[in-house]
Amino acid sequence: MILRQCQRLLNCLPFIGRHIRAWPLLLIVGFIAQLSLIVFVTQLGLNEVDAGNERLRVLKDEHALRLELSQAMQTSAQERTLSLTRMINIQDLFELDAEQMRFHTHGQAFMLARRRLESMDLTPREKALLAEQWERIRAAQPYQEQVINLSLAQRRTEASEILIRYAVPAQDAVMQSLTRLDEVTREAANQAMVKAGQAHLLARQWMIALSSLALALGLAIAVVVVRLMHGIGREKERLATHDTLTGLPNRTLLMDRLEQAILRARRQQDRVGVLFLDLDGFKAVNDTQGHAVGDEVLRQLAARLQQVVRANDIVARLGGDEFVVCLADAAQREQIKLVCDKLLAAIARPVRVANQQVTLSGSLGVCVFPDDGQDAKALLRCADLAMYAAKRSGKNQTQHFSPGLCQDPVPGP
Repeated sequence: MILRQCQRLLNCLPFIGRHIRAWPLLLIVGFIAQLSLIVFVTQLGLNEVDAGNERLRVLKDEHALRLELSQAMQTSAQERTLSLTRMINIQDLFELDAEQMRFHTHGQAFMLARRRLESMDLTPREKALLAEQWERIRAAQPYQEQVINLSLAQRRTEASEILIRYAVPAQDAVMQSLTRLDEVTREAANQAMVKAGQAHLLARQWMIALSSLALALGLAIAVVVVRLMHGIGREKERLATHDTLTGLPNRTLLMDRLEQAILRARRQQDRVGVLFLDLDGFKAVNDTQGHAVGDEVLRQLAARLQQVVRANDIVARLGGDEFVVCLADAAQREQIKLVCDKLLAAIARPVRVANQQVTLSGSLGVCVFPDDGQDAKALLRCADLAMYAAKRSGKNQTQHFSPGLCQDPVPGP
């Protein structure tokens, strides 16, 4: 919407368009870059959320499985120790055989949990503890077999002695390894969680940085658009109230400023002078030297006219070679005469354009508020009539308005 408005204004204002025709393309590129950043950040955020959730799920499942396997190994090891203790006190051979089966079943459960744990992605410390545990299991196995064989042979005293002196301590060593393995497993899981959190934080920082970049780019584009629209608005307003060639106020702004000067003079019981200036012989300059030279002459003469008058006075161009000067606070006619002489002297100085010298003169018509008119339109008309009277009188002079001028015919172009 903003770009369409900008383009519409550019189409309506060719003068502006020549200077800022590249802005719409830059704005489009900026908007595309911003949208791309937003899409990228959004996609990155969604991917990071999915990846973070997946990592956490995997870590949670893996951590739970490791703990489950570690607990299963500890439970199986404890049950095997209890089975050995029960075997010593069982006298019935069938019950003894059943207890022996339970002992081996717990051993199988222990080995199954161990193999599953070994197949997982373990840290070097976990692998070392599993290897140490295996050595301790092998060291305890002979004592366990002796207890079983002595129990089957009903040699309970010897079986109890071996159980207490050798088998239990060996099994305790296995349990210590399992406890340390459980601790290391928890530590590894915590470290993995920390790394996952750091990765998530890093991705979050990147998202914040890219989002900030997208926001900064959006703000920059907004500032450019606002300044561009403001500049276009000011330029459009200036073109509506100023002459494009000389930069002087045009008829519209002149009438407004003149009305304001009249209102001020009416309140303060003061006078306002209106000077209508037409260049003598300017048409010949355009015909013989070209409109480019004529335009430059007008620009230089407009600058000279502004230098002659005061800051609160108005110099306007009505069009062609016609200018109007509005003198605020013109209490004395001598003041108006002094300004008129300065204006004619400024016009009479030669103008150099492209190694050419152009010499012109001017005809000035003067009227005064409230003596010659009560509003801007009437004053401008009276000054125009006085200017034509100056031309009829030989040009290069000043003519004050008088009522009799209204009866004189206005000369043609």
